[in-house]
Amino acid sequence: MADDSQAFVDIADTYNLPWTLLPAIACKESGCGRAIPPGSFNAFGWAVYTGQSSGATFGSWAAAIERVGRGLREDYFNRGLDTVPEIETRYTPPSATTHGGWRTHVTMFMNEIEGWPID
Repeated sequence: MADDSQAFVDIADTYNLPWTLLPAIACKESGCGRAIPPGSFNAFGWAVYTGQSSGATFGSWAAAIERVGRGLREDYFNRGLDTVPEIETRYTPPSATTHGGWRTHVTMFMNEIEGWPID
């Protein structure tokens, strides 16, 4: 995913999202793209519903970043779900109603990414 790092920034700008949100979700959902269904480019757990082991399939990392960014804008932010705890209620309802681990980890990754030095 590192080769497509600019896509994270560009899509965040396009959809007016926090620039750390998409990579943080990818890190939480798939170990930053390391553990995904083969050939899916789905580092985000996008369209993986409770009880399923796979979800949406994309043609590239950039396509996945764009689709998930657009989905977050349209289905979350435009509907008032614009904080990590609010996003969690729809993105992964079981976590929101039980332990809140998703929001804890996504927030941790966002904070960590925010602190990375920029070359």
